[in-house]
Amino acid sequence: GRVVGVARVDRSLRAPAPDFREVVTLVAPPTVVLLIVEAVLLYLFLSSVVRPIRSVSSAISDVASGHHGRRVERPAVEELGLLAESFNRMAEQLQMTDAALLEEKRKLEHALAERTKDFFRTHHSLLRIFESSPSAIFTTDLRGRMTAVNQATCALTGLSARDLIGRPSRAFYASPEELREVQTALRREGRVLNREISVRRPDGTIRTVLVTLSTIVSDRNRPMGVLGVGTDVTEKQEVERRMIQSERLAAIGQLIAGVAHELNNPLTGIMGYSQLLLSRPDASSVRGPLDRINREAIRMQKIVSNLLAFSRSHDPEWKPVGLNGLLETTIELVAYELRVNNIRVETDFDPDLPVTIGDFHRIEQVFVNLITNALQAMADSHVGGTLFLKTGQTDEHGENWLRVTVKDDGPGIRPDHVARVFDPFFTTKPPGRGTGLGLALAQQIIHEHGGSIRVASEPMKGTTFTIDLPLRTAVPSEEDPAAARTSGVGSDGRGGAKKAILVADDEPSILSLLYDTLKEKGYAVETAPSGNAALRKLKKRSFDLILTDIKMPGLSGMELYDRVRTDFPGLESRIVFMSGDTVTEATRVFLGDRRDRCLSKPFGPAEVYTFVERFLESQRRDQPA
Repeated sequence: GRVVGVARVDRSLRAPAPDFREVVTLVAPPTVVLLIVEAVLLYLFLSSVVRPIRSVSSAISDVASGHHGRRVERPAVEELGLLAESFNRMAEQLQMTDAALLEEKRKLEHALAERTKDFFRTHHSLLRIFESSPSAIFTTDLRGRMTAVNQATCALTGLSARDLIGRPSRAFYASPEELREVQTALRREGRVLNREISVRRPDGTIRTVLVTLSTIVSDRNRPMGVLGVGTDVTEKQEVERRMIQSERLAAIGQLIAGVAHELNNPLTGIMGYSQLLLSRPDASSVRGPLDRINREAIRMQKIVSNLLAFSRSHDPEWKPVGLNGLLETTIELVAYELRVNNIRVETDFDPDLPVTIGDFHRIEQVFVNLITNALQAMADSHVGGTLFLKTGQTDEHGENWLRVTVKDDGPGIRPDHVARVFDPFFTTKPPGRGTGLGLALAQQIIHEHGGSIRVASEPMKGTTFTIDLPLRTAVPSEEDPAAARTSGVGSDGRGGAKKAILVADDEPSILSLLYDTLKEKGYAVETAPSGNAALRKLKKRSFDLILTDIKMPGLSGMELYDRVRTDFPGLESRIVFMSGDTVTEATRVFLGDRRDRCLSKPFGPAEVYTFVERFLESQRRDQPA
């Protein structure tokens, strides 16, 4: 920081000297020219170097923006020309690559579009299969909540898809034990195959469903939920039960046939002898007890006859039917149940009700179903009740219609069940009490007859079934076959009392009854305790009438008929049959068109008289003059 010296500078403020101006005048023109030349040279430099570079830069920007078709002109400068050529080659390569990429992109987009279409087609196809499957298909999450359901699942459960989604599947199990067993099997084995479960619908009805359940797993083999497929087998089970029931009924029918045959033989003796004794003048002191015996025997005859008629299977037979008598027969069939359940029967039958054409046995089935339903409904109340039956004519459908009303004062039917009572397999009865086919069958039979059946019911106010049937004209016919058999007794006044009759039966009481009955009318009667004994008597003499039982040990009535036709040609036309069994197939086939030559057991003396007299009269008329 020490001062070492001092310098002094002076400048004049006066104008420059004239010699400087001269220098400027001399130097300025060349300088300007030089500047112009430099400017021109600079311009030429810029034109030849900077502009091409700027053009290349612009082209690079365009290419970078995706305009790969941009090219640059080759400049005069060699180095820049090489740069332009390299750029153009690069741009061309990029353009080719871009075109290839665009083509590949187009192909990929097309392939993707096709794959997407295939996916949606497959999706819709699977969705249609899912929705249209007759089996219930559903999925649940790990907590058992419904995540997907098809229409069959909705129909099975009685709920919409909206109501089902999110609902726990366990809510549909009617049995908690079944639910536990299914859950255990799923945890242990991961699936449940063809397991029957009971599903409870919101209306309380139970459906039997055959289900297969399997666990849904992820790509990492972790459980995601459960897939279920179910088939409603309720109807199938009912059909199977119905088939089993039909087989049982067929077996019962065979049993009834055998029992009826065994009952009818002693019953014939009881009826016959009681009526014989009642016809004697000296029976006044015991007439009351005898009449009681006879009436009880007739009652038993009707019970056996109704059981036989009910157990038969029939092809449709259109013939005159009296509805009044048919209802009375049906009441007799269930008389015991009515009595033990304290159910009173009131009737209001039109005495002038015309006979109509119909299938006797099928209409009888309708009445049995309706009366049985009414009986069971009132019996369940444990206080008895009244069954009201009415017949009459109606003009509601026009002229010539018959109406049958079956009414009970039982507990009635719920409003939501009334519309379904004719649906097959619909029943409100507990298991074992009904199949749900009775009213459906009744409706079918009535419709087959061109009629209608309807129901009216309210809870606690009873139920009324109304049947309307068209009146079909027919030649009047006896309503009760028994009435025809008892319409007259005695001979025809042409010497019938002298006719010879052979009676063949293995029941001594029936042989004795027929011997006494026919002998009393003056016939020459011989008896045979077997078919072989009857053949031996036929070898000794001829008879005007051969009355034989169909079922006998050794040589049966059918075999006796064949032997007589072979050994005594022409004599088989004089054979008539007795039978307490017209149910079995063999008996029905044999009788065929010979039914007018069969006297059904049990019978009384009056029926025997009428039958024998009519047959002998027909034989007399058929003889040549």
